[in-house]
Amino acid sequence: MFYRLSNMTRRGKIEEEFGTPFKFPGIYEPRQVINGLNEETIPLITQDNTEYIQHGIWGILPDGFREDWQLFQNSLNTLNLGLETVNRQDWLRQSLLRRRCLILVNGYFTMYHYEGELYPYYVYYRDKRPFALAGIYSVLDDGFLTASVLVGPSNQMLRQIQNLDAGMPLVLEPGDREHWLEDMDEEKVHDLAEHATKPDLVAHPIARELYNRNICYDSMLEPVFYKNIPIPLF
Repeated sequence: MFYRLSNMTRRGKIEEEFGTPFKFPGIYEPRQVINGLNEETIPLITQDNTEYIQHGIWGILPDGFREDWQLFQNSLNTLNLGLETVNRQDWLRQSLLRRRCLILVNGYFTMYHYEGELYPYYVYYRDKRPFALAGIYSVLDDGFLTASVLVGPSNQMLRQIQNLDAGMPLVLEPGDREHWLEDMDEEKVHDLAEHATKPDLVAHPIARELYNRNICYDSMLEPVFYKNIPIPLF
C-alpha cells in the first residue's frame, strides 16, 4: 500500500542528520513525490557500507535476477513488505538477516477510503526533519542495489486516517538506526523490528490528484480539507 515516499530535504541537511555523506552527491535531488511504481531510486545507508549514503532502486529483486525490474514487480510487488512475508521467503529472510538498510525520507503517503473515493494523506515529522525507514536490500550482478521498505503495525494516529490497511512503514529513531545496521542474530533482528518505537508523526490530507491523476505540482503537499474526511488528532 505504501507506494509513494517524499524527500524534500536538502542534501546537506540529510548528511548532517545521519552524519554520513552521499557517495555520489550529484545524483540526489529533492522530490515531493517518489512514485515507486515507476522504478525510482531512493537514498540508502546499507549494512555493508555505513560510510556513505548510496542510491538503490526501490523494490527489492533477488540476487542474480537479470530480467526487467518491471517484469518482476508485476509478478511480486516488493516496494514494501511485512515481516510475515519476509519470513516466509528464504531469499527475503536472508536479506533481513544480513542486508538491512536505512531508507532516508522526510515523509510518506497513505490513504483513506470514503464513499468510493480515495483521499491521500501526507505523513511526516512536525519539524519536517528527515528520518529513516527500516529496509532490506540486495546487490545485483551489475552492482546496483535494490531495496524494500519494511512494514509493521500502525500507530494510533495512522489508524485515524487509513482504513484500507493496518500497517505503517517501520520508522527507526536515532538510537535504533545504528542497531539496525549492526550484526545481530535472528531473534534480535525481529525484536528490534517488532518493538521499534512508534514515532510521533503528524499528517494532513492533500490534493486527490496524487492518486486519481498521478500528477505532482509545487503545492502538492499543502493541506486540503474535505467534508467528512478525518483530521488526525496530533
